[in-house]
Formats: sequence, structure tokens, C-alpha cells
Amino acid sequence: GSFGRNSNGIKTLSRDKTILLYENVENKATPRSQQLANQVVEHCKKENVKPMNFGGDSTGGGAPFLDVLASTSGWDNSFLRVSFGGAASLKPVSPTDKTPAKEKYANRVSELWHVPKSLMRSGQIKGIDSTIAGQMCKRRLDKKIGDKDKIRLESKTDMKARCGESPGEADAFMVLVDLCRTRFNFVSVEKSSGGGGSTKKGSWR
Repeated sequence: GSFGRNSNGIKTLSRDKTILLYENVENKATPRSQQLANQVVEHCKKENVKPMNFGGDSTGGGAPFLDVLASTSGWDNSFLRVSFGGAASLKPVSPTDKTPAKEKYANRVSELWHVPKSLMRSGQIKGIDSTIAGQMCKRRLDKKIGDKDKIRLESKTDMKARCGESPGEADAFMVLVDLCRTRFNFVSVEKSSGGGGSTKKGSWR
């Protein structure tokens, strides 16, 4: 992705492309995790992405993979580890709503998936492709006893059982958005009424 300001000075994120990683099963000398870590470093260098501007999913099996990445030659440990598990963060819901995210979202994954909604309405996110859009639309909200008025996202297990698809590309996009939120204070300019910057999107380039 590319991150910067549009012609109106508004912080904007462009999802430029998805790069897939592949395991060479014939390469018995290099473990799978190391193969993929090498590819991450190779692609990031090609795209001029510094380690601190890279985010990785640290949930479940992602944690040991990121440990391998941190020790890979030509890389360092300054990248962002994003966990989809556990409680929502203490970050404000939005510039106009200072409520901590943990008071609005039932868990961290619900926060990660819901925050981009306002950024899209304000025209601050560009380049969503049909794959990511489809996965985002297919994943439903869930309601469980004890949540009160908190937003809870359907689990990936439930989504896959319901529609036979796991939202891998969309998850990667959510990591990208959280990276920009964390590193560059990427917040929506949408007003509480739903207006905001949507009428003055400006030119991305």
C-alpha cells in the first residue's frame, strides 16, 4: 500500500496490490517459515518498504513465523505485530468519539475489521479490489449474550462453515490499516453526522 496526503491534505491510504507467498515443497533444506520470511524481505526491499513500515499477523501460528522473520538476514524487529485475538485496544473509537475501543468492540478482531468502515466513508481508503470487498461483505456481525451494545464480528470458523471461505486477503488489509493507524495516526475525518471529508476527497496522487 501507499500512504500519504491527498491534494486536500487529508491522510489517505491506497491498497496497491496483493503479493502472494509460495512454499517450494522440493526445497527440503530450507524450512517453510524461512522460505516465506525470505520472500517477505525480498518483496519489501523491491517495494522499498522498511521493516518499521511492515505489519504482520501475530495471531496463532503467525507469532512464530514473525519470530523467524525478525531473525532473517537483511531485516530487523522494528515491524508491527498485529494480533487479532484478545480484547480491543484503548485507542479512541474516532476523533469525534473518544470512547476507548474496548468499550465499543467485543474483541480485538471486531475493532480491526470495523475501524476501516469510517475511513472508507470519508474517502480515505482507495484501491479495494473485488476479493477483499467480497470477503468484507460476506463476514457478518454476531450478537452474543453479555456483549450488551458492543460490536462483535462473526468468527472466521463460523464464516468458513457458512460460506466456505476464509477472509485471508481482507485480514491482510486490516493489518495494513492498523499499521497506518499505529505508525502514522491514520484517523477518519468523517464527522459524527456521517459527512466529513467525503465531499472533498481530493486527488490521491
